[in-house]
Amino acid sequence: MKTKNRQANVGLMKQRLTIQYYNLSSDGMGGNTQTWNTLATVWGNVSAVSGRESYEIGGLKGKVKYKIITRYRDDFVSAGYDRATYDYLLRIQYDGRTFNVDYAQDKGEEHSYTELMAVEDD
Repeated sequence: MKTKNRQANVGLMKQRLTIQYYNLSSDGMGGNTQTWNTLATVWGNVSAVSGRESYEIGGLKGKVKYKIITRYRDDFVSAGYDRATYDYLLRIQYDGRTFNVDYAQDKGEEHSYTELMAVEDD
């Protein structure tokens, strides 16, 4: 039986990534506490795929979009950017850097790899 052509090379997943999710909990005083909890630490690959520059308050700012590939996990495919509240619900920590996840998808819908698109936090 033939299998589909895999779209990611496991040998390229050499970066140790910490996947975190956003949690909002009551502080007991009528307010909320915002925290980031670790979901998993996995092997993956982080690569820049596009970039742009724009003028914002304070001068010229650059924004780079990253593609992050990991082994498939069904617990974060639906997480990502919440357009209703303009919050990032999932982020990746890698080598002292933080990447806010726009979306996560099952690459090729084969349950082999997850592709995350993210931007680096300033």
